[in-house]
Amino acid sequence: LFKLRRADDAIEDVEALLESKPMEQQGDTERNLYSMILMSHGCKLLSNGDNQEAESYLERACEGHESAVNLFPYGVCLGNQHKDDEAIPVLEKAMALDPSNWRIPVMLATIYMRQKKFDKASEFFERALKQDEAKKDANLNFNYAVALMNTGRESEAKEPLEMVASVDPTNHQALGLLGTVFLQENDFPNAVETLEKAAKLPGAKEDSSIFYNLGYAKLMNDRPEEALEGFEASLKINPDNEQAKTAVKALRPEVLDGSKRVSRRDIADAASAAARERGSVNGKRISRRELERLALDSRSPLERAKLLLGAQRPAYLRRKSMQDLFRVGYVNALAGAFDEITAENIARPTY
Repeated sequence: LFKLRRADDAIEDVEALLESKPMEQQGDTERNLYSMILMSHGCKLLSNGDNQEAESYLERACEGHESAVNLFPYGVCLGNQHKDDEAIPVLEKAMALDPSNWRIPVMLATIYMRQKKFDKASEFFERALKQDEAKKDANLNFNYAVALMNTGRESEAKEPLEMVASVDPTNHQALGLLGTVFLQENDFPNAVETLEKAAKLPGAKEDSSIFYNLGYAKLMNDRPEEALEGFEASLKINPDNEQAKTAVKALRPEVLDGSKRVSRRDIADAASAAARERGSVNGKRISRRELERLALDSRSPLERAKLLLGAQRPAYLRRKSMQDLFRVGYVNALAGAFDEITAENIARPTY
């Protein structure tokens, strides 16, 4: 039955045989055969999302033959049920037995991402990405970039995000994060171009951070009218967005009044003049805070908006851009791996 790819038809017979004679008492040939049948059935349940039922079959398959092929799906099953303390040693043992299977460190990274241990997650993503096949996986590169950004390694996240954007130009989250990286680098032209692409995608319609970031990038490119549109779009998606409220309040008078644009050099000169003129009052020097306020008042409304929003930018971008990104985008890849495991066992039985 197993060789005819009817492993499910054989499962009841295996259960009966193991009930009468436990796995540890079986001979090598029997253990290998029963292990493959149990594994095949467990992987089928696992791919259907029946993790709890699959666990028993996968565990007994490992008792029969503790190979990487058996340990990996068992570890995935435990991980899917958030049994992390059990899953991690199983997956580490599988990885030691088969270092070439990049999906094993990906699953370990998944667990550490869920635990918000982003340094550990990055370590295992990097291990997986040493394999040529893994380098082509967009979901893996996306999640690696998320882990990097959560550890403050934005510049390193650029390359995997650019890879994802090239392979999947409809991934608004990847484009949004890539735009965030450009903002962190003060590369505002590339930030505008990237975030404009993201904002046009259907998924972006519910992501206020993309429109806020786009507004900020356009503001820094001296395009206040378009910047205001971005901030207002962000506020429309999330009316409780305090940063967007601040941005609209700061920028709307500049756009409506059409205040004269001045150069940064003019602004600096005006600030210095104001500080010199008011350096003292009645013979007493005024405070540093007052000097800073005077320097700020001497700036144009546009420059004041940039200063006001710039102070909030890094924390805001990182916090908002990371929300709701802990998706397990490699579920389909793992499901495919289960099918490959079953097919390999059937094609090349070890008994």
